Amino acid sequence: MLGLTQKELADRAGCVQSEISKIEKGRIPKFDLAQRIARALEVEAEYIKWN
Repeated sequence: MLGLTQKELADRAGCVQSEISKIEKGRIPKFDLAQRIARALEVEAEYIKWN
C-alpha cells in the first residue's frame, strides 16, 4: 500500500495509534473510523471491511 506506520496512518485518519493496532489485531472499527482509514489509505471503505 502506502508504506505508512501505524502512527502515520492514525494521524491521517484522525485517531490514535493504539486504535490502528487493535484493528490490525482483529478489532472491527466503527463505521466512521473505517471510512477515515479508507480515505487515509486511498481505498474504498468496502476494502477495509472485506480485506
